[in-house]
Order: sequence, then structure tokens, then C-alpha cells
Amino acid sequence: MKKRDYLQQRLHDYNPQNCLLRLPFRSSGYHSRVASGEAVHHIRESLSFAVQLLTIRTASYTNIACDIISRILELQDTQPTSATYGIWSYLLEEPLSDMAPPDWNWADFCGSLLSVALTDYTDTLPFDLQDRMKASLLHAARSIFRRNVQPSYTNIAIMGAGVAAAAGTLCGEQFLLDYGRERLSNMVTHVQEIGDFAEYNSPTYTMVALEETERILHTVHDDSCRESAEWLRRHAWAVIASHYHPELHVWAGPHSRTYADIISRETTHAIWKRVNESDSPVSEPQQDTSIVPIISCPDEYRNRFYELPRVPHIEDQIISDSRQEQEQTLYTYFDRKSCVGSVSEDTMWVQRHGLIGYWPDNAGGIACFRTRMLKDGTDFASAIQFHAQDHDYVLTAASFAEGYGDYHVHLDKPANGEFPMSSLVFRFEIRGASATVTHDPNGVFKLSCGARQAFVYVADSMFDGSLVPVRTGGENGYAFIDLVCYEGDTALLDIRALRDTLLCAGVRVADRSSNTGIVPGPQVARDSDLANVTWVPKTDLRLKLTVPRELKRREK
Repeated sequence: MKKRDYLQQRLHDYNPQNCLLRLPFRSSGYHSRVASGEAVHHIRESLSFAVQLLTIRTASYTNIACDIISRILELQDTQPTSATYGIWSYLLEEPLSDMAPPDWNWADFCGSLLSVALTDYTDTLPFDLQDRMKASLLHAARSIFRRNVQPSYTNIAIMGAGVAAAAGTLCGEQFLLDYGRERLSNMVTHVQEIGDFAEYNSPTYTMVALEETERILHTVHDDSCRESAEWLRRHAWAVIASHYHPELHVWAGPHSRTYADIISRETTHAIWKRVNESDSPVSEPQQDTSIVPIISCPDEYRNRFYELPRVPHIEDQIISDSRQEQEQTLYTYFDRKSCVGSVSEDTMWVQRHGLIGYWPDNAGGIACFRTRMLKDGTDFASAIQFHAQDHDYVLTAASFAEGYGDYHVHLDKPANGEFPMSSLVFRFEIRGASATVTHDPNGVFKLSCGARQAFVYVADSMFDGSLVPVRTGGENGYAFIDLVCYEGDTALLDIRALRDTLLCAGVRVADRSSNTGIVPGPQVARDSDLANVTWVPKTDLRLKLTVPRELKRREK
């Protein structure tokens, strides 16, 4: 759909009385108390829509854009002494005082849109509105300066630096330009030190980093800022290229931050639009929401989107931060028709994919295999996962750590450390056409879909000193294996009081025709402080994990 057609269609959602878009709300589960599905007036989406209207450069669209921008400027907290200074709420119907808690990132997201409008459309925007926009951009940039997000928060660290630098140049505030320049330089140093963005291999954050560096290169003309932004842009491409499967067109795991099991067609198209749009494996998305020019993929990474360097191919990376207590190893195995990746240790927050694999299903789609820790059917952020991997063999273990939250890693930590639960399961699942689960006489579970399957060898697992039972289930393209920690009346989970607890299994992703023979499950040896897990799936392969008996939060 052409941009003009998309914008004309989107005008059906525009409310001229409020000068905002009215759309169904999609809740993330935190920040907002508004229920998903409720039709409400959106602030950031409306501002984005306004800037897209400006790209058409017609009087009617420009007038609507100006009305939207003017309304949104009124909704910003502009009181410097306020705790929410410089930011906006998500929704007209939910002011900042009602949010739980407010999202300070809205200074960055909305500020970035204002910076583009002030860069590209000064010839069409009324002068008085431009003055108000500059004042608003300064409020947002000063809020960003006051918050001072560190490089470990990748997308906001880059985005906020760009907003500050743009505000510094557009509004004549040298200290903001200096701050943006320093923050971008610090971001480059941080990535060089740890070996990746802090949110390792994140489809969500890496694409934002890519798009934000393109925006900085479009709106900021300071040489130092541009040099840092270009370095970060190229690093984003290195991340994308190293984990892209050229036949499956998936972004292989493990993933630190993502909102979906499989990347969307919009993400796939955004990648190929920069690689070679004529070769895109998906059609153009229904809407074009771009507001700054894209920059082509660097030549040195282009071929990786067409073929693997070798078959099989391994990506093995260590992320090391001197300020953290541990290193993380990212391991991804690729062959022509599958990939499986794992991280050595991380939480099991809903946005983490610590163990995930892909291959074709029976209907032209993608089968997705992964692990989850589910409390009352929802991903539990206080669970910790551990992995050791060699090619398509993965030893996996899970336990629990105090100091984290429930659905979110830190926003919803209970004051007393106790989590209500009626069920708690460590799940191995597969989604895809005709997905099935079986349990053969040798004791191995199989999650099958298409020509491949995940063999799961469950060890004797313990929760709070008791042996954990195993069950299977699923329907309609979904199958699972559960290690059932608890199921019954509502009880309180106090991680600090747990006795012997460790859930573990060996996994192999292979063809259905593979002859695995009789493979023993992982063995667990426990002492006073550690649990040592060993799996020998074949004579020349020995995978080992060492898991502390007591886990505490490690800041990331």
C-alpha cells in the first residue's frame, strides 16, 4: 500500500475533536492500567502519524499534522520540578499520574519525532508552532539529560543521545549537543568492551538501534556524533547478519529482548529493503511508516543474507562486561534447514528467548521450538535458565532467583518476596502446522513438526525437595512437555525458602529419520553449594553445567 493510501485509510481513526488517533490499546502488561482492546487516544502514535502526514507535503495533510502536533505539545509535562518533567503519557485517557509507573522513554520516542519534523519541514510548519516544538524538544532533551540512561539500555541510550544532539543543534543549546556527542561515544566504547549491545541479539532493540542511527545521520550534522552513529549502525548490521537464516528468513536465537517468537514480515521487509528490496522474501507491508531515508546494508554483510558461510555453521560469542559478575556465552547452530541457539545464563522474562530453534513446518511456515517457565500460564521473570550447547545438542537447566519480579524483571517485584501461584511449570513447546508430542518406550520425548523434531531427554528434576512429574499436551499446531513444579490451590512461592530445586533436560534438534539410539538423560550431582549437571548424548560429546544452589539477582 502506498503511503498516501495508508495515511488516507488511517484518517478514519483520527478524531478531529481531540486531534489524536483513536485506536485499540495493546497493553505490555506494565506502565499502563488500561486494558488491552479498549479504544483510546494515543499520543506517540498520533505524533508519528503527524510526521508521516508532513511527508506528503499537501496543504490538507499539513493542516491536520499541525493540529495534532499542537495538541500533543499541550500534553507534555513541562514543569522542571516535576518528577515526570519532559515526558508524555501513553494515552489521553490516562494522565501521567494514573500510570503504573509512567514511561520516561516517551521523552525519547516523542522527542525523536519532533527532531525529524524540525529538520525536514520548517518550510511548511508555521513559525509559531516551530517555536513551540523547539521548546517541547528542549523539555524532552533536558529530561533525557536528567535521566541519563546508561549504554546498557541500548535503544534508549542511542535514541536519547540523538534527541539531545538534535536539540542542541536545532535549538542552540551547546551543552545538549556536547551531551549527545559524549553519550554516543560512550555507547561505542561500551559495545566494544562487552562485545555486543547489552541487549544481545535483540530483534527489537537492534532494529531500533539501526533505525535510530539512520535518524541521527539524517538530523545531526556534528562530525563526532555522525562518526559514532555510523559505527553503531554497522555494528547493528553485524548482529543482524550473523543471526539471519538465509533460507528460513528467521532471526536465529538466543534473543535478549523480543516481543514475538518469530520476526514479523515488517521486520523482514525492513531488513531486505536495505539489502536488496527486489529480493525480499515477503511482500511490502500494508503500510509505509518511514519518516527518514534508509541507508543500505554495508557491502561486507550483504552476502550473508543469501547463504550461510558454511554448512553447518556456528556462531559462538562471549559477552563480557567488567561491571558484571559473569560472562554470557551465545551459541547458535545453523544448517540449511534449521537453527537452534542458546545463552549460557539469563532470566526467563517474557522478552527473553534463552533456548529457541526454527525449521520448516508442514504448511510452508516455520516451526518454533523453545522453553518457558510459566506461572499461572504467564512467563515468570524470576526463573533463571542455564545452557551448554554443542552443535544441535543443548543441555538446559532452570531454577529461581530472588530479587526479580513476576511478569517483569523489576517493575513488579512483590514487597514481601512472595508470589501467588496456582501452577508453575517448566515447559518445552513447539508451534507449527501439525505439531505433535510423543513419548517413546526408551523414555525420550519428541516434539515434532515437519521433517524435524526436538528430542527431549528429561532428567530427574526437583522442586522444593520433591521429584517433579512430567506431562504432555497440546492441540491445533501446538504441543508441549511440562515439568510440573506445582499445581493446585493458590499458594505462595517464596524463592528464598525453596529447598533443593533444579529442573533439567537434554535437547537435540534433528531430522525425524535420525537414529539417536538409546541416549541417557542428564545426570545431576549435588553438593552443599552447587549442582553439577552432566549430559553425555554420544561417546565424543560431554556437556556440563554448574548451577549455584542459591541464586540472587545480578543487575543487568
